[in-house]
Amino acid sequence: MLNILVTFLLSLLVSLDGYVIGFSFGLKRIRIPLTIVVMIAGFSSVVILVSMGIGHLIGELVPIKNIQVFAGLLLIGAGLYHFLQDPPLYRRSYFLMIALFMNIDNIGYGIQAGLAQRPLSFAPLAGLLLCVSIVVGVIHGQETKNRFLLRYVSIAPALLFIILGLSKVLLS
Repeated sequence: MLNILVTFLLSLLVSLDGYVIGFSFGLKRIRIPLTIVVMIAGFSSVVILVSMGIGHLIGELVPIKNIQVFAGLLLIGAGLYHFLQDPPLYRRSYFLMIALFMNIDNIGYGIQAGLAQRPLSFAPLAGLLLCVSIVVGVIHGQETKNRFLLRYVSIAPALLFIILGLSKVLLS
């Protein structure tokens, strides 16, 4: 029973990035097509599953902290890119870039889960919760009536990416 709870909590942890990213898109009133969300979640599940297999095979050659710091730096870079450019957030190629950034971190989680001998159900559960968290994040972002956030909505995604990246770098 404890193993199931730990697996669920780890899956929830993996999906928190999706909520923040969904929320930032929702603030800008950008709708992410459900097919894109499902593709991101499916891609995440596959990445976690493969990295779990790698974790089973290689042991502790690469410290998880290094992977999380690298993912944090990429998210900070995405946030800075928002400040310097006005990226076309509605383009599918941008969603692909976000999916790649999110999954660098998921590689670390998957390797860690593989090292800890977590059940393979972790990967699809993480993908499902990621899908739900992105959708809920978009909905919450779109329903936000906070005048401060809405006034500065153009920089909100950049700030959220930078804060998410800093949290990964500083808390790893």
